[in-house]
Amino acid sequence: MNDAFITRRYQLTPAQYERLRALAAARHVAEDEIVQEALELLLTGTLDDRRDWSFASADALERVWDNPDDARYDDWRELYAIEPR
Repeated sequence: MNDAFITRRYQLTPAQYERLRALAAARHVAEDEIVQEALELLLTGTLDDRRDWSFASADALERVWDNPDDARYDDWRELYAIEPR
């Protein structure tokens, strides 16, 4: 990253801040570094690049959630014997 910085203030919701804080803690980096990396990815990628990342993410999530091992949780109310409201 460039050594010259501009200081700006931006507002986040509490949920956004918590996600930022948790990601920074998990990666053992400053929150500023997470924001800089996210902006770099967003601003340098072309629309096609962002679309490709989006599709790759969707494919990965589908593999995680759309499989026989996960299917047993699809009807979680029955699995955990929870009566409908």
